[in-house]
Amino acid sequence: MWNPIFPVEFSLSATIHGYHRSLCMNSIRGRGSIVNPGAMLGLDPGGSCKGLVMKVGGDVPNELKLLWRREMMSGAYNPKWLDAESGDRSIRALTFVANRASDHHAGRLTDKEVTRRLATASGIGGSNFDYVRRTQESLEAHGIQDAKLWRFLRTQGLSDR
Repeated sequence: MWNPIFPVEFSLSATIHGYHRSLCMNSIRGRGSIVNPGAMLGLDPGGSCKGLVMKVGGDVPNELKLLWRREMMSGAYNPKWLDAESGDRSIRALTFVANRASDHHAGRLTDKEVTRRLATASGIGGSNFDYVRRTQESLEAHGIQDAKLWRFLRTQGLSDR
């Protein structure tokens, strides 16, 4: 949300059903390492998820190639078209769902393990904590609350807010 890689023509808050936001992916390069993987977000089956639907601006085919390269190169995600609800509108949206068959899928991490990773993991893209903090700030800027991310940032002593 906070680093879409493409020009955003507009974005809308929306909800998808059948998937939830989860720190279920291992990052062994961008926000962690092989020895100390970061905990990255993915859409995992079950529940629902409030987030953003973004319309790609600019040279759409070229921008989609860049997005595809970033999200699909490692095999960590599966592309999936889902219906997103925004107000009284239904919008067909391309999503990247966690690939449970991928080596990058961490499964259900304990709160203690997520907290440890946020406190210690870092990679070429920066710290794991910064990734989650920026995601939470982006959600808040769009009026979306994610209690679980807040809990990791606040009650685990990882945020001064």
